[in-house]
Amino acid sequence: MQTFKDNAGRTWAVAVDVAAIKRARALAGFDLAGVLDRREDAERLARDPVLLVDVLYAVCKPDADALGVSDEAFGAAMGGDAI
Repeated sequence: MQTFKDNAGRTWAVAVDVAAIKRARALAGFDLAGVLDRREDAERLARDPVLLVDVLYAVCKPDADALGVSDEAFGAAMGGDAI
């Protein structure tokens, strides 16, 4: 499992499992399951920081909910080194 820090100093764990893939599909409209197989999907994430943050939020949503961090607050803490 990988982790990253946002600009608010919070550490987020990134675990891509079936539940995270389902959340990414539902919340961000992105099929995370095939990103390693489809180069264009990885490139799309690299080119679109809004989509990237939306997918990250979907993956981290259980922790965000536990911390009371909304999608807007999560997005506001992303930028620079966090991305």
